Amino acid sequence: MKVTNNSYRQLQLGNNDFQSVLISGTGVVKAGTILAYASGKYSAATAEDLEKPLAVCVNDVTASSAGVADRVLISGRVDGGLCFLGDAVATDAALNALRKNSIIPVTVKQVGQLDNQ
Repeated sequence: MKVTNNSYRQLQLGNNDFQSVLISGTGVVKAGTILAYASGKYSAATAEDLEKPLAVCVNDVTASSAGVADRVLISGRVDGGLCFLGDAVATDAALNALRKNSIIPVTVKQVGQLDNQ
């Protein structure tokens, strides 16, 4: 028998603005990935990209070098624990860079989550 915990955490926390953009790259860009703008497209940000305009991917997207159209979050509130820089949870520097772009990462503690494992 497999026991799993259900999480009710959400990336988007409200008062959000979105924009339709092209997302480029290779493979799947996960929801919550911090994106950097360059050359007319957004792609998964690295630590070196934090001075560029940023957005947050709100859907899982299979990116291509030509770019895939999707909506990204350009301002508002997000659950900082669900944001990613590359494949890792976003660093404090990345979360601070989001604040400079009108995206406010909030620390969320899910008090109703059971730990039954």
